[in-house]
Amino acid sequence: DLPMWLRRLPPEAFEALPAHIPKSEVFGRRIATRMPAPGAESAFWLKCVLFGERACHEDFAIWLAGQNIFADHGEAEKLFAVLAAYAWHSGKPDMPASKLIVVPWRPEISFDTALCAAKSWFNRVRLVLQMPDGVVVDPWLRSGNAMGYTFEPLLSHVDLLAEAHAMQNCADQYGERIVREKCRLFSVKRNGARVATLEIGPHQRETGVLSINQLKARHNMAAST
Repeated sequence: DLPMWLRRLPPEAFEALPAHIPKSEVFGRRIATRMPAPGAESAFWLKCVLFGERACHEDFAIWLAGQNIFADHGEAEKLFAVLAAYAWHSGKPDMPASKLIVVPWRPEISFDTALCAAKSWFNRVRLVLQMPDGVVVDPWLRSGNAMGYTFEPLLSHVDLLAEAHAMQNCADQYGERIVREKCRLFSVKRNGARVATLEIGPHQRETGVLSINQLKARHNMAAST
């Protein structure tokens, strides 16, 4: 009762007979063009394809099957869980977590681009969970004005997401560092417009003293002085 596409795999691919196997004719035709090269990686390839279909959908499984990533063995669930969740949410734009995706998954996306986008999305999900309003209340330094610039602390996921979107930077990836008291971020504005993002952190040598870790303009460019 094996589907035809599965019969094209070598015997060593079957360490155990899978409980669920995609059997649609369309899936069989599409996966037939993405079979692994002969070798020991066929078992890992099959596990990854079946996990991709089970955890996400057939399009993701087909895409995963065509990637050149099966030279090493591993656990598909651990390796591709975040990637599968990112791809699944890319097709559900109305869900809360899906709204945090900047670059959606699509069948044409490269593996490296998808991996980077999935990691960024996962960090934004963590940011929302780690930094709801009221969790971080100490900005270390008071907000204020100096030389025509306004300095405003970013103390919630809403603040950080807005800063990252407006400045096209990675402010939304700093949730864990802020929660663990490693740093604080400030939005630097002039005439109400964001012009830079400031990172403050503990001085490396002087206890109780703060220092400027980064001051970046839009797109992480160096801020003008």
